[in-house]
Amino acid sequence: MARPLRDRLTFAAELLEGVGRDKLAAAQALDTDQQTVEASAAQAFLDAAADVRMVTEPGGWSRLRNESADVKAGVASVNLPVFMGADLRQDLEDAAKEIRVPSLSSVAADGLRAAAEGRFVPPRAYTGTGPRRNLNVSVPADVKDRVAGMLDELSKQAGYRVSLASIVTWWLADELGVNMTPTGPVKLVIPLRLREHFEQSAAAQGVTLNQVLEDGLRALLSGEWSYPVAPRAAQGTRLDDTPAKLSLRIDDELRADLQEIAPKLSEKYGRRIHPGTVVIAILKDRFGEPQK
Repeated sequence: MARPLRDRLTFAAELLEGVGRDKLAAAQALDTDQQTVEASAAQAFLDAAADVRMVTEPGGWSRLRNESADVKAGVASVNLPVFMGADLRQDLEDAAKEIRVPSLSSVAADGLRAAAEGRFVPPRAYTGTGPRRNLNVSVPADVKDRVAGMLDELSKQAGYRVSLASIVTWWLADELGVNMTPTGPVKLVIPLRLREHFEQSAAAQGVTLNQVLEDGLRALLSGEWSYPVAPRAAQGTRLDDTPAKLSLRIDDELRADLQEIAPKLSEKYGRRIHPGTVVIAILKDRFGEPQK
């Protein structure tokens, strides 16, 4: 019996990823010029794997149908490469899976539309850290061209050189609850029912979510409380609810500590742990889960 198509595509993605990782490892031993060429070739395999996986994810088939409909309707889409840190790209892709966003491209297109309509200007330039990679998104050509013609004016408003990439990067991070800096509020995107549970529980106990988060972080940093060792819930098992934003303001030093401790926990437990994941674990430890 033939395997299901989804399984075959998943296997194809794994093959592409394997070749990409092998090529990337081999490139490290080469001289600088050749290393750049080979690393670029390796990234092409990894990007191709990501494209295949996108089709297998929830909403992937719908995206293909929508793009086909756009072509028939004469709505042209173009690729927009967004250069960013590899860790940030992974964080964005993971966050999209967690809250079941069918396509990063659709979110990126919304960000460009918001910029075109004067509703969004990225707060600052993003330089990022670590190795850089392209996140390729598909956006409407007319919207991309319109925003490209507005970049000089947007740069004057922002006080730095705004680019299409910076618009998309900041919009994606804000919409998906990925924190890019060690300062400012902690932003999350979680199921609405979970946010309401946290807020109602805090009110009943006479505390604020900010206070609970600060207390939890201090306990984590001092060793008084340990991050749960239980494996992360499998994709698709989270509360099936409308995504909602939650913004928490805490002490600046604790905010920086949160940003630093997440990768340390990732290394310790052998799985990706984000600042937002730590926050949710602290809040669940205090308030538990909402009743089903």
